[in-house]
Amino acid sequence: MNATSRTLAFVLLLSPLAASNAGERMPRPDGDIDLIEPLAGTPFTSYRRELRNPGAADREVRMVEFIREVPLDAPASAYRTLGVDGLKGAEAPAASYLFLGVARPDATDGAVGGWLTQERGSGSVHSRTNASGLVITARLEFGRLRLKPGQRVVTDAFVLGRFADARRGLEAYADAIAQTHRITLPRIPNGYCTWYSQPHGGASDEKALAELAAFCAKELTRYGFDTILVDDQWQGPAIRKGGIIGSGPTGNFTRHDPQGPYPSGMKANADQLARHGLRPGLWFTPFSWDPRDPLFRDHQDWFVKKTDGSLYEVLWAGWCLDMTRPEARAFLSDAILRITRDWGYRYLKPDAMWCGLAAKCTYPGTAYVDDQFGDAVFGDPYQTNLEAYRAGLRTLRAAAGPDTYIAACNVAQNFRSMGGSIGLVDAMRIGPDTGADWGAVLPNFHLGTRLYFLHNRVWHNDPDCLMVRAPLTLTQARSFASWIAVSGSLNLVSEWLPGLPADRIDCIKRSMPNTGLAARPLDLFENMPARVWHLTDGQRHVVGLFNWDAGKPITARVKLEQLGLETAGARFVGVDYWSGGPVPIDGAALSVELPPSGCGIVALAPLRDRPQLLGTSRHIAQCFVDVGADQWTRPVLSGTCKVVGGDPTELRIALASTRGAWKPVAADVASADREAGATASLKEDGGLVRVTLGAPANREVRWSVRFADEPVASRDTQTQKERRVRARGLQSPVGWVP
Repeated sequence: MNATSRTLAFVLLLSPLAASNAGERMPRPDGDIDLIEPLAGTPFTSYRRELRNPGAADREVRMVEFIREVPLDAPASAYRTLGVDGLKGAEAPAASYLFLGVARPDATDGAVGGWLTQERGSGSVHSRTNASGLVITARLEFGRLRLKPGQRVVTDAFVLGRFADARRGLEAYADAIAQTHRITLPRIPNGYCTWYSQPHGGASDEKALAELAAFCAKELTRYGFDTILVDDQWQGPAIRKGGIIGSGPTGNFTRHDPQGPYPSGMKANADQLARHGLRPGLWFTPFSWDPRDPLFRDHQDWFVKKTDGSLYEVLWAGWCLDMTRPEARAFLSDAILRITRDWGYRYLKPDAMWCGLAAKCTYPGTAYVDDQFGDAVFGDPYQTNLEAYRAGLRTLRAAAGPDTYIAACNVAQNFRSMGGSIGLVDAMRIGPDTGADWGAVLPNFHLGTRLYFLHNRVWHNDPDCLMVRAPLTLTQARSFASWIAVSGSLNLVSEWLPGLPADRIDCIKRSMPNTGLAARPLDLFENMPARVWHLTDGQRHVVGLFNWDAGKPITARVKLEQLGLETAGARFVGVDYWSGGPVPIDGAALSVELPPSGCGIVALAPLRDRPQLLGTSRHIAQCFVDVGADQWTRPVLSGTCKVVGGDPTELRIALASTRGAWKPVAADVASADREAGATASLKEDGGLVRVTLGAPANREVRWSVRFADEPVASRDTQTQKERRVRARGLQSPVGWVP
């Protein structure tokens, strides 16, 4: 056997998905063994391969593949596949990094396959049709995996399962990833990024940031705003040429640029933000450094090489620090300790992640491409690209410490970094760069839809910054803020906040803080981006309806049974967030007319025998951040509400019930709240009672609304009584007037 005997692919054609291969060890002609077993506690089957080298020389493995048949109950044209590159008809070949889902447009009769781990290899999933349905090929690319004589290596695991609802399958897949990697996510931040701001974009500067911090401390921290991130262009240049040098924003992240935007230094800036009660954040590229800097004059061996011995360079990011070398990892650790411990930045935005992989930039495309993965040469030839990358991320994580939030950026530059980052970062930029233009923000809604199931399970999805300024219309700004709020995505705004009009600032206030929940796109296999998002904690239900078309209005419709609600014999009430008005619900479906680029955020509930709180004006998500369960002790409805100081909150309470319409009499707050300056007032309007709560400072207010002892029976209620009477052969109730 040659020293670099190359195995291009191992192919295992497995029996149909319905067959059981639990716990099997399947020897292969080449001496390797396939390991097939149920993934404990999940509906998935796991596939791994034990690679062996019985020879006397090194064995090199470039790739392994598992192939699995998925029978379909109908022609492939009746199904769709979903991957990182979008939604397409299942009859067309598909290729996706990390995962692939297949289902009918209503998400039924689905299958989900994906890579559970990517410690050594870069995983992708491919599909094609055959006579009985779909053929799924799970591909694991190592670049170069070298096995020493006598060595055995077990590959990363691919999992596959069949599901009645493919959305639940995707969520179960993300849950399995989280369980395998023991992922525990921190509280999600809410804040600001300097990059896109106009004016004071890029890294901003210390004078503007001081003004911004003071503004945010006064106007926004009481809404949950807590972080300010300084983006690119703060760092010391490797060679003074002004701005970007080489093939990317390279520089020296061990120091600031004394002629740049922060002449007082980065520690002074972090201290200033902290004095305003804000968490300081900083952008940098941990794996991209400039070898021309005098810092590396005697350390050229710290960089990844090409096969000809020259330095490996990637588009935009420049040169790649070799994370297989302990000295390079120690250098990176020292740089991060300086940023976090010495300077005080506890939110990090590491960019150019694919540079740590030594993989080519494929931005902005999302489709799987042959990027000649494995063409780089590392100092340790026995570590693969993924092993080097994860060693670098572990170095970053350890140096930053558990109390530093790591928001990685970004998988769109090369989606191979997605699987390799799992378990080592708190958030991930999932989409390309954005802007204050509807066409520029749409890609974020696409990627947010495709990868929704990873959010709040594997990491926090970061769709890039919230934009609300013109030329975005107010309708578009509200839609963007509403999608962020309902989906639960990471929310960092990038606008010059002190200069925004009040109605645009209001979009930001109403989208913070994050609910900590994640919505499900109900039309995931039907529309891209999804138009209908369901947010629930199991008790309350909010439906976000979106029209992504800037040119024409649409009618968005959702069946209430899709929300898991029992509709037989039930009636429902709803209220829209932005208008504050009631929403008529026609039978067992919700239907809303949406203007171009518009949205409807509807809180709804089945009628009960009493009045009930549907939503509030405080937050777009309606009730999920400010109120708990309301209590009914006839004839009083009561509860608590977290009121923002100086910003009255309106409770929107439905008066309709199964017994008729309740008449509000008075609203009040608890005596301790009154003493603290809290107030309550009410007005009846359009089937709702609107109770306005106010307080001079942030406070959880205990409120109550007293109603008349009995509801006013509605015509519908009396008609139902009349029908019951007639069914028993009796006369109409005395005094009933039709």
